[in-house]
Amino acid sequence: MTGSQQDEQSQPIAQWFRKYYECPECGESWTDEWSCACNDHCPGCNIECEPESWEDLSRPVTIEDYLGAARLMTGSKNAPASAATDEDAVAYAQAVLEGGECRFLELLREAEFLRHFNQERQR
Repeated sequence: MTGSQQDEQSQPIAQWFRKYYECPECGESWTDEWSCACNDHCPGCNIECEPESWEDLSRPVTIEDYLGAARLMTGSKNAPASAATDEDAVAYAQAVLEGGECRFLELLREAEFLRHFNQERQR
């Protein structure tokens, strides 16, 4: 295995799937995108359905993902990529795939709320 293949294999991946569903009960068809190829509930009759098929839209995390995560986490447009961890960059990339940078900001606020809530519970 060459060095470049090793580097490519160890690079974090932003998992993302477009899933296609058809309800066996009411026949409604729909698509959904998410970070896993999971079941969904039919919008017509609310039963749980497995995807009929899916497309793997996953992609390697890029330097832009590290920079975007670092910028939003620190509030500085000049934040270095090193301010974001692999986990931060993957979360940023998946949030962008889901709905844009605003989704990443929502996730940061939710995480901060949960940290605060858990600290209060421990008192």
